[in-house]
Amino acid sequence: MDGIKEWLLAFSVPCGILGTIFGIITVYYGASVKFPLGWGLLILAVPVCAAYTFFSILCDERKKERIILPRVIRTIVDQYGLKDLTLLVEKSSILGQGVGVSVYTIRDGFELLLGEGVVRVVQRDGLTQVVITSEASGKEDIWREIYANRPDALKKTIIRPGLQMDI
Repeated sequence: MDGIKEWLLAFSVPCGILGTIFGIITVYYGASVKFPLGWGLLILAVPVCAAYTFFSILCDERKKERIILPRVIRTIVDQYGLKDLTLLVEKSSILGQGVGVSVYTIRDGFELLLGEGVVRVVQRDGLTQVVITSEASGKEDIWREIYANRPDALKKTIIRPGLQMDI
């Protein structure tokens, strides 16, 4: 139902603008033209409005498909009275307070699960604090790099909402 409402809204704006412009043209020049100017302008306006609507909806759908996973900016270990490892994560519309997350690193084009956590705080500036609740075994060397705030390790670390389910 929302798609129909969006389509009608997108279609009504250009039609309203063109209708107003064509109405003014018809009032001023309608009597001096041999064919019904209003119908001619209407026939011209419908395909223009339909094309505008089609392309605006297409562009909106492409924008919706782009979800950029947030990356880790830095880690906070035993600072500010925080006892758990906390990751400071980029602004993201897909993370909210209390959301369970999975932490991944990118190695040779593959995403490797590093651990799981939960969003503790979404700060006023939009950055997110993620507390790590469990770490995947065998990834201690990668976690050491992340603890040390090494830029190359942080750049390769991404956060996904939702917890990894072990089957």
